[in-house]
Amino acid sequence: MYKISVIPNEKIKNVSKSLYGLFFEDINRAGDGGLYAELLRNRAFEDGIIPKGCTYDKNNRLITSPTGWVSSFDCYEGEGIAGWENGNSNMTLISDDTLNINRKRALSVIFKGGYILNNGFCGVPLEKDKEYRFYFFAGEVKIGFTSLFPTDTYKGRKNGLRQDLVNKLLD
Repeated sequence: MYKISVIPNEKIKNVSKSLYGLFFEDINRAGDGGLYAELLRNRAFEDGIIPKGCTYDKNNRLITSPTGWVSSFDCYEGEGIAGWENGNSNMTLISDDTLNINRKRALSVIFKGGYILNNGFCGVPLEKDKEYRFYFFAGEVKIGFTSLFPTDTYKGRKNGLRQDLVNKLLD
């Protein structure tokens, strides 16, 4: 057994003055659904596309790259549409007639008096009396893109960063 003693108030070594900046790692929704202010998950309906050359292990929900790198992949489109639910309607991902040649997928919906719902990133945290920009591109009832951003982003930039988190980083 080893023993580690932590003395938080005692300075042992000076930190180099050449070290500065911030560290950011996009895990646990730090980027999408975090610093990046988009509120809707899988807005272009492409989250479930297996990257080119990779294979998918359905039992373990893992993808393997051609070089052998393995990673979790919890949104395979063969198992549903990541971030989206429906009530009394039929949702289908389509890869033709996606409303834009740059879009790989679109959502075709047949409403039967029901609804479709985006779960966001662990919910959609709308705040009373705040303004939001909602984008919805569609032809018939094929949804090619959705987006929901607060208008009070950092420096007022359209589709920018979350003001509250950037201010905390700056502090």
